[in-house]
Amino acid sequence: MSQFPTSKLTEHEQRELVTRIAMYYKPREIVDWVKKDLGKSLTPKAVYQYAKSEKWKPFIEKQRKLYTSQIMEHPLANKRKRVEELEKLFSLNLKKGRLSEARQVIRELRAEVEGEKGDGKGNQYFISQNFNQMSDEELEDLKMKQLNIISKFKERQNAGKIGSPETINRISIQSPGEGVEEE
Repeated sequence: MSQFPTSKLTEHEQRELVTRIAMYYKPREIVDWVKKDLGKSLTPKAVYQYAKSEKWKPFIEKQRKLYTSQIMEHPLANKRKRVEELEKLFSLNLKKGRLSEARQVIRELRAEVEGEKGDGKGNQYFISQNFNQMSDEELEDLKMKQLNIISKFKERQNAGKIGSPETINRISIQSPGEGVEEE
């Protein structure tokens, strides 16, 4: 016999359960939540029954609509914020000499900005909106700084010194108005 007695869920507990269904929790996660937080036993099959129940379908649909409408309130739902976080991760990896991780972050940045296929489709809105907000001077400054970063990286790559702690301490992508940093 289980240490958690099998007992009927209260109306409030049932609402919590179907709210979790609406929020795309997996049946196993819901079972674990019921066991841990409510001290009761529930099977994944019972979770499926709640999900398919005519009694709870309207509530689940309403909660799911509310849940999905709030997704844009989360900072990482914003493409620009995701790109900024990836840039920080790229800089940190370069600073610590973790070039394979830095290369992976570059791939992720490319996928985020250009699209999963790298064809530039689907994300042009973000790119144009980002650059449309910059003045001509800012665009030219950013271009020169990025070219400087690329040339320094290529110089070190051609010299076979990429990854050597003596030659690269820190190169990072900077936002407009900042430059390449080296120590």
